[in-house]
Amino acid sequence: MNMQHRGRLLQGAPVKEYGSAEDMRAHAKAVKARLMSAAPLRPVVVVEEPSAVTEGPTIEDVREALRPDVPNPRAMVFRPREIMRAVAEHHRVTVAELKSERRTARIVTPRQLAMLAVWIECPVQTLPSIGRLFGGRDHTTVLHAIRKFTDGKVRAWPAELFWLRDLVAVPPASNEEGCA
Repeated sequence: MNMQHRGRLLQGAPVKEYGSAEDMRAHAKAVKARLMSAAPLRPVVVVEEPSAVTEGPTIEDVREALRPDVPNPRAMVFRPREIMRAVAEHHRVTVAELKSERRTARIVTPRQLAMLAVWIECPVQTLPSIGRLFGGRDHTTVLHAIRKFTDGKVRAWPAELFWLRDLVAVPPASNEEGCA
């Protein structure tokens, strides 16, 4: 038996022939029931050397493993605005100018630096959401700003921009409130 599948010829593939549409539906229902009755998959923990393990995980280990990576949602909303304000004040422009349509060098460079800072400091923010924060810009505009100062692959501060990192850094006491 031969069967065509997406342009490739499958030789020896079994082909089920149905006498009616009702037979096909009954077969599909039986297959679905068989698949749904299977036991759910569970994560498997592999230990390299069983003799090296002396005791099981503590409750703190379990809590740390199950802790969500998503930070405080309230902080996610306010942190990008704080970054924009800090960059705007440093470059002596207003936040409204960062969001404006103006494309003068006096405005564009601080805007791009602020986009980069939001991208690095707030990893939960997507490129489109960062673009919306900056006056409804397209995600490719944000991507251009990121690639102007970094390789765009790693969310890390380039050495020449440590001054900006220090400007927008969250104090250690309130780091839980930040979106990083």
